[in-house]
Amino acid sequence: MMMGNLPGSRNGQTLESLMNNPIQRLEQIQEELAELGQEAVRIFQNNFPELYDQGEAYDAFTFGISSNAYDVTLERLIESAQEEEYA
Repeated sequence: MMMGNLPGSRNGQTLESLMNNPIQRLEQIQEELAELGQEAVRIFQNNFPELYDQGEAYDAFTFGISSNAYDVTLERLIESAQEEEYA
């Protein structure tokens, strides 16, 4: 049974094909989070500039990643899963 394309899917990938490749789906989720973060930035910049400054100072718009090497993030979990898959 073929399922429809996911919102934001690339190259016409179906949910079924992405579920057969969980790493690929996780990477797609990470990309979607980055896009949503940028959308949030634009909304705050245009409507709540004082809050935007605070959010930017604390990386509130970066979802799933961190500049702190010790943080457990979606990005680092995906990297670990890739290492595990290819080990």
